[in-house]
Amino acid sequence: MSAGRNRTLFIFSAAIVLAAVLMVSCVSAEDTTKGSLDVSSNPSGADVYLNDEFIGNTPLTVNALYPGIYYVRLEMTGYEPWEKIFDIKEGETTYISYNLDASVGEAYSINTEPDGAEIYFDDEFKGYSDKVLNNLPTGQHEITLVLDGYQDYRRIVYIQEGMSQSLTHVFEPMPTTGTVVVESVPSNADVYMNGEYMGRSMLTLEEVEPGTYSITVKKTGYEDWDGVVVVEAGKISDVSAELTAAKAPVTINTVPEGASVVYDGEDLGTTPLEFQAGQGKHELVITKFGYADLTTSINVSYEGGDYVFELVPMIAEAIAEAEAVIAENSEYGPAGAQTAIEKAKEAYNDGDDEGALSWAQIAFRLAGDVDDDGIDNQNDMAPGVNNIIIYISPVFILIALIALIGYDFRRHIINPVLEIEVPPSIDPDDEDAKAKISIDTGGPAKGHVCTVMIDGERVEYISETGTFDISLAGRMPGLHKIEAKLEVARERYGTKVVTASKVFEVGSDIIIAEEMME
Repeated sequence: MSAGRNRTLFIFSAAIVLAAVLMVSCVSAEDTTKGSLDVSSNPSGADVYLNDEFIGNTPLTVNALYPGIYYVRLEMTGYEPWEKIFDIKEGETTYISYNLDASVGEAYSINTEPDGAEIYFDDEFKGYSDKVLNNLPTGQHEITLVLDGYQDYRRIVYIQEGMSQSLTHVFEPMPTTGTVVVESVPSNADVYMNGEYMGRSMLTLEEVEPGTYSITVKKTGYEDWDGVVVVEAGKISDVSAELTAAKAPVTINTVPEGASVVYDGEDLGTTPLEFQAGQGKHELVITKFGYADLTTSINVSYEGGDYVFELVPMIAEAIAEAEAVIAENSEYGPAGAQTAIEKAKEAYNDGDDEGALSWAQIAFRLAGDVDDDGIDNQNDMAPGVNNIIIYISPVFILIALIALIGYDFRRHIINPVLEIEVPPSIDPDDEDAKAKISIDTGGPAKGHVCTVMIDGERVEYISETGTFDISLAGRMPGLHKIEAKLEVARERYGTKVVTASKVFEVGSDIIIAEEMME
């Protein structure tokens, strides 16, 4: 008997029972106390139908149910539906709990070529192909087939209840090479791999051995693009190169030369000019005193270009402009400018256009900078005196001061001299044994002092220059050391210190001498 027919009979039976109960009931619904229903399932989340009406998912509690006979149905994908008739009693809770039975399909056959592949059903190992799997849960699942040396195979399948199914797969060998796809903007660019020309983009390179490769993309009028691609077996590696338009060499000349050029708002200097320009349209403004301003545009290709512009002379206007500047700077006494403008007018009247423009330009310059030192009158600390003189004077003074200080320093250099002499031999009983100390300050000095020590004990202070005797009598036989330290206070620039020492032996003719200067 089918599940649908069983369900119909179940509902029909429940209806008869429910009607019978209602017919024998002596108490009206309004006079009864209501009850509750608590429904749960394993697994939870099952759809709950009460008297064939969906009321929610497990776990679920339903309150305020009139006492009587009810039926409940639980449904969940992948599980068998379950139904039950139950009784709701006054003031009580009826508990219904059920472990749902998973629905399963019939035999599922899995065959592969070659056979012996590992079979995983939802990542759970199920054995090796060729194999028939039974009692698989219904619904959507993933089957994975794995065989050494071949590409893994994955497939989503739907297991249907009560239906036998099969899966056959022919494995493809594991690839040992990869694929590289190179595209560029703009396209049709030359592609090099490890320096070898491979073709033009868009380009597909197949059967490339795994490894790391350098990619260079070139196109006329664009900067070279360099990159690196890592190739893996069985994978496609994409390279996308966005090329940047290269700058091109441009020269700008004017007739006559010396015109100022503003390029896209940037002052480039005066003609002739050579520079690198971006490809495309650019605006130029060319100006030169005595000539009409020129505003134009150039369209630079990837090859660059040479441009020559002939300026239109404006002699009368140039003379008038120079005279206006002279008038504006009259307070600074622009005599040189006035002389130049007169010569410009004479040349213009004589038909010497070139001379007229030259003198007008000189007049224009001298009017705004009467001392011709490169600083405008308004910003010049002494408009009538060339600033080179002002600026160089302190330099001369500084040089003279340095020379004077150097001369004074050299005059006060001192080279003190300190010398010690001891007898060739000293008898322990010789009461007249003496050492001689010679002292010279070696130049002008405020004063000096010489400290004499024997075996670390001070024996004499000397504050004069010359040669002085130091007694060595009364020394025990053996080695002894006499030391002298001369401190000379210069008239300027600090103190000079000189030291000297000698080691002598009483009772022997051996003398060990030491001298030190600092």
